[in-house]
Amino acid sequence: MAQRKPALWCSVEVHAAVDGAEFPATREELLQRAYQRNAPEGVLVALSQLDATQVYADVGDVCADVEHYCSLQLVDAVRGLDFPASGQAIRKRAEATAAPPLVMQALGRISEHHVYATLAELCRAVQVLPPPEGEPDQ
Repeated sequence: MAQRKPALWCSVEVHAAVDGAEFPATREELLQRAYQRNAPEGVLVALSQLDATQVYADVGDVCADVEHYCSLQLVDAVRGLDFPASGQAIRKRAEATAAPPLVMQALGRISEHHVYATLAELCRAVQVLPPPEGEPDQ
């Protein structure tokens, strides 16, 4: 197995989703555990993007490979939207669900005309960043 960089950050939700999993574990085993623990949709999306051929030695390996944890605020903003969906449809749904300003700002950077095939694709394209320290949420 190739040497991995240690995960500097991993979502508490990811930790909770795989808590109690028996390692080493495959992506499918981790997803099964996350489903059993009723993990949030954003965590399930992130875990589903793990390498299907990789065997994870521990939660640190999982965290090192979780490329993008989808903002739960983004998931909530588009809940109920059928994919595939255009950027325009995604923004309209977010407005209808009264998404927070940070989510709307992030969605403002996506193309109106691009069609996102899945929630996972949208999550990879959109990064909801918290405001810099010391600045209040908008």
